[in-house]
Amino acid sequence: MIPLETIQVFSERMNEPRVLRDKRLHAFSEFERLDLPTFTYGLGVGLAPELTAFLDIDPRELRSAMRTLQVPAGVTILPLTQFEQSSVATTVSSVFQSQLPVSDDALVALHAATWNDGLLVVVPPSHTSADPLVLDVPLGEESRIAHVLVLAESASSLELVLRLSGGAEQAHSVGLEIVAREDAHVSVSTATDLGSKTTLQLLQYGRAAHNAQIAFRTASFGGSFIRDITHVELHEAGAQGSVDAAFFGGEAMQLDLHSSVTHDAPHTTSLQTSKGLLQGGAHCVQHQTIGITQHGAGSDAREETRTLLLSDEAKMSPIPILEVEHDDVSASHAASTGRIDQEALFYAQSRGIGYEEAVREIAAGHLSPVIDAIPYDDVRNLMHDRLSQRLA
Repeated sequence: MIPLETIQVFSERMNEPRVLRDKRLHAFSEFERLDLPTFTYGLGVGLAPELTAFLDIDPRELRSAMRTLQVPAGVTILPLTQFEQSSVATTVSSVFQSQLPVSDDALVALHAATWNDGLLVVVPPSHTSADPLVLDVPLGEESRIAHVLVLAESASSLELVLRLSGGAEQAHSVGLEIVAREDAHVSVSTATDLGSKTTLQLLQYGRAAHNAQIAFRTASFGGSFIRDITHVELHEAGAQGSVDAAFFGGEAMQLDLHSSVTHDAPHTTSLQTSKGLLQGGAHCVQHQTIGITQHGAGSDAREETRTLLLSDEAKMSPIPILEVEHDDVSASHAASTGRIDQEALFYAQSRGIGYEEAVREIAAGHLSPVIDAIPYDDVRNLMHDRLSQRLA
């Protein structure tokens, strides 16, 4: 267990502003108070990940590794520890880590207490660019705990591509917070390509103001244990949010996937979709939650998950949840799990394609729409190649 003194020394070594230090120490106090997640969800549904690697992380030994591969003109990027030099210092002080449930989740609190590699991204008012911001986080021989805060000012737009890749036997945690002001549009594409022994916690949170839009798109391949928590809060009228996920699990991989959207204002809209491929002894628990508060009159929310099982041992456990406190809304969910459609296989083979190639073609096509939407050629092509290799 990490002692408090380690966090204090680490914070001093980072030479971070007092407000960041206070948030870090608060998160650590919550981590000490909370029990670790059990990953059991009732009715025989649960996972059994090995969490020792997370608990053994010494933040004093962490190294910065996040790289910017492409930065659109006009977008400001600073190390989080230098946020006081920015024009949005007051805003950062109030919103940083405000979306993270550090009082409810020990592993989230641990992330908030031990991050060392942080970036602040500021998109000025009315700014648009045809080029995406591309960030690379190599997950190598050492654990990484990285955090990115994006402030998209009013009527601005940003495409963010986040690439996470590596094959080492380590635990990593990557966090992303999006604050989208009035009429701002932020789209995030996260691509993870991991080795079979890698453990990753991915935390993605967004808060959308009046008529703002936040879209999270995630393609996850590989790993030993993946914990992905993606949440969008629609807190002013007309806000829109979407979560679109594609995942591939093989061998004995375990996936604990959570997506949720909270409608806390009238006439807000959301869509959550998930498409997965599971083979070998992989097991995925997929949580999708729609929350509509008493302030969410006229909201429209949908969620659906579609998973193909490529082996008899693979297992999918979808858990759709609707929490609705207002009558004047539209909310729906759908989930399906099964093998590849035999008619689709027959049609492919009737065109001269062999059985195994037909299976690979149909499986790849199941995930391709999410990969095709990644707005950066190098990452998009890499993910298509990795999918083909995993299906070979």
